[in-house]
Amino acid sequence: EASLILPFLCFLLAVLLQTILYLHDVSLFASAAYEAAGKGAELKNVDSGQRETYAREQAQKLLEGRCLACTVRNVEVHASSGRVRVKLTGNTGFLGGIQGD
Repeated sequence: EASLILPFLCFLLAVLLQTILYLHDVSLFASAAYEAAGKGAELKNVDSGQRETYAREQAQKLLEGRCLACTVRNVEVHASSGRVRVKLTGNTGFLGGIQGD
């Protein structure tokens, strides 16, 4: 009986752990995108190119070394007058990719 139950419990534990790591990274991507966009929008008297560069650097700095189950694939930043939009995408082997907007 234990030979049937133990592998099943180990599988469930592995899936649970991977799901927790995935949800952590999803939350991290969303909060990093929000914070980087806010920091980029706070810049005054600079052009949109400088805002985009600053927001991209901030997003990368916020994600650096904090992702547990994924790798950062792309950081897209679009800035216009007073608005900054940051989109982060990543790869993970579990449940596809991750996006933070």
